[in-house]
Amino acid sequence: MGLRYFGIRVRELDRSIDFYTRLVGLRELRRGQAPHGGRWVLLQDDRSRQRLELNWYPEGTTFATPYTAGEGLDHISITAGGSAARTFRRLVKAGAAPALAPSDPTVSRGSTSSPTRMGTGSRYSEPMNRVRPRGSESARTRAVGARSRVGGVARRTPTAARKAGASTGPGDVDRYLAGVPAPFRRLLERLRTTIRAAAPEAQEVVSYGMPAFRQDGMLVYYAAFRDHCSFFAGSASVRARFAAEVRPYESGKGTLRFTPARPLPTSLVIKIVRARVAENKARQRLRPPRGASTAGRRS
Repeated sequence: MGLRYFGIRVRELDRSIDFYTRLVGLRELRRGQAPHGGRWVLLQDDRSRQRLELNWYPEGTTFATPYTAGEGLDHISITAGGSAARTFRRLVKAGAAPALAPSDPTVSRGSTSSPTRMGTGSRYSEPMNRVRPRGSESARTRAVGARSRVGGVARRTPTAARKAGASTGPGDVDRYLAGVPAPFRRLLERLRTTIRAAAPEAQEVVSYGMPAFRQDGMLVYYAAFRDHCSFFAGSASVRARFAAEVRPYESGKGTLRFTPARPLPTSLVIKIVRARVAENKARQRLRPPRGASTAGRRS
């Protein structure tokens, strides 16, 4: 890896550009829209080849914070020297908690695409594109699922979902994501990458028609809905542990709601997943070995 440039936050982007170009002598290389809201401008000093990125985040965007003069360091850019996704997994495995996950290893930092803004919509809308494990449902269950389909989104009953059980393998998750609209699909793919990095030994499954991860029991679920995505942390103790961080995204018991315009912080997802892994391992250690209770009664 190698150092590329420093990024600083600015309160007035046009005035900052004027200062660094007209007075300091830097040259503008390129500019663009930040995927998570705001704008950035990359400058260069042609004499030293040093680069500086100016970052401006309007109020209400993901990284907007009160501006304090002299405390505006936004980030340091480091080249990965290979696959961004592999480097991301290596850093997370080493204990880091990055603020963002790479959305696509082939997309550069200079992307100018802007997020699609979505409304909040109904709190109890059904997940999109629920995946049914192949060969796991009876003819009656399939009929119930067909009768319950509304507007192209399968509205399945809890009983049918339980009969379906959990299907294993990333292939089922790929099928689920393939049917999700592009803005939400990119959002869930980033979330999936982050969870994989935070819990590399976890198994991907589709349970209750939603993608999930399992390790010593179920860890977390996620799903796309008509106008938002949800991340299901499940554990009350984990939610209490990170109460201040999850509060802006909570929409119900154990449910964190997010959109392309307001994504979940990657560092928060990493912390939740790691805590769930530790929680499941601790619960597994407390369980008595199979047959232990039976042997106790016989004695």
